[in-house]
Amino acid sequence: MASLKNFAPQPSFDAGRDPVIDIARGSAMLLVIFGHTLLIFFLARPDGGFDPHAFSAAQAIQSFHMPAFYFISGMAALRLHERNFYQTASQALTLIFFAYITHLMAVPFVGAAHGDLLHPLNLIKLAVRPLVLGKDFALMVPWFLISLAIVQCLAWIYLRGSAIVKISMIIGLAAIFIADANGLKVIFMDNTWGIGLFFFLVGRAFSGVKKPAITPRLAAVAASVTIGLVTILHPLNKGCPLDPISNCNQSTYPSFGVNIVAGQVGFLPLFLVTAFLGIASLILLAQAVKPFRASVLLVWIGQNTLSLLILNGAFLVLATPVLAAHISLRPWAWLVWSMLITAGHVAVLPFIKPGMDRLQNLCRLAGDGVIHIAQKHFPERI
Repeated sequence: MASLKNFAPQPSFDAGRDPVIDIARGSAMLLVIFGHTLLIFFLARPDGGFDPHAFSAAQAIQSFHMPAFYFISGMAALRLHERNFYQTASQALTLIFFAYITHLMAVPFVGAAHGDLLHPLNLIKLAVRPLVLGKDFALMVPWFLISLAIVQCLAWIYLRGSAIVKISMIIGLAAIFIADANGLKVIFMDNTWGIGLFFFLVGRAFSGVKKPAITPRLAAVAASVTIGLVTILHPLNKGCPLDPISNCNQSTYPSFGVNIVAGQVGFLPLFLVTAFLGIASLILLAQAVKPFRASVLLVWIGQNTLSLLILNGAFLVLATPVLAAHISLRPWAWLVWSMLITAGHVAVLPFIKPGMDRLQNLCRLAGDGVIHIAQKHFPERI
C-alpha cells in the first residue's frame, strides 16, 4: 500500500522564486474551478432555472481571473528576455502538445457523451478541427494553453525587438482584436493575444519592481478592499467598448459579463480597472497567507495548475450537464456545491498527478525534439 505521505502536497521550492507567484496562481486556479462550477446554477439548465447569486459571482470572477493568469505567468517569466528563440519556442510547443494530446485523449469520452460514437464524421470533426484551428477543444479549457504559448513567444519578440517592432506588434494585435470582434474567424485564439500579451508584460514588469514590505494583516485588509471594489465595479460594465453608459449586452443573460475567450471585455477602462483590482486581491491574499503553513497547499496547487486545468475541463464538459439536471436551486446551494466540488478537484489531484506529470514530460521531450530538428536545419541566428 502506498504511503499517505506520497499523496500529501509536496511542493518544490525554487530559492530564486517568490512563493507569492505560486500561491497567487493556486488561488486563481481555485477561482477558475469555483467559477466553472457556478455554471451548474444558471447555464442552460434542463429545468430552465437561473440563480442570480451564482450568476453574479461568476461574473465577478470572470472580470479578472483570466487576466490574472496572464499576469502571474508574466511574473514567473522575469528572465524571459535572456532565453534564445529556440528555448522559448520549445516551452511554447510543450504547452501546445499538452493541449493537443489531452484533447485527443478526451475525444472518445466527449463523443460518447454527445452520442457521436455512432457518427464517425462527427467524431472526426470533433478530433481534427481543434488541431487545425487551435480552438474548440473537446475539454474546452486547453484554449488557454494555446493562447499562453503564443503570448510567451510574442512577449519574447517584444522584449528583444526594436521600437519599430514593438509599435508594429501593438498595431497588429489591436487590428486582429478589432477584426475578430467584427466577425473575422478566430484561429489559435488570436482574439486573446493582445489582451494576454498586455497583462503578461505588466506582470513581468511588476515582478521586477521592488515592493514595499507589508504585514500579513495589512495585506489581508487591503485584499478585502480590492475584492469589495471588484464586486461594486464589475456590474457597471455594460459591454460597450467606448461607451460607459449604454447597454451593449447581446447575450441571453440579464447583464453583460467579461468573456476573454470570446474577446468580450466591454468598456475598456472599466475592464482594466476591475482586472487589476482583482489581480491585486490575489497578490495581496498571497502575501497575507504566505507566512502560514496552509500556504503550502496553495503553492502545491499553483505548481500543478496544468493537471487541475485538464481535470476541470473534464468536469466542465462531462459532469456539469449531469449535475445541472439533478441539483436543485435551493438557497445557498450554489455556494455549498461550488465549494465542495472545488475541494473535490484538489482531493483528486494527487491521484492523477503522476500520470499528468509523465504526460507533461512527454510533451516537453516532443517539444525539445522538434526544436532539435529545427536547429539542425536552421542554425540559430536570433
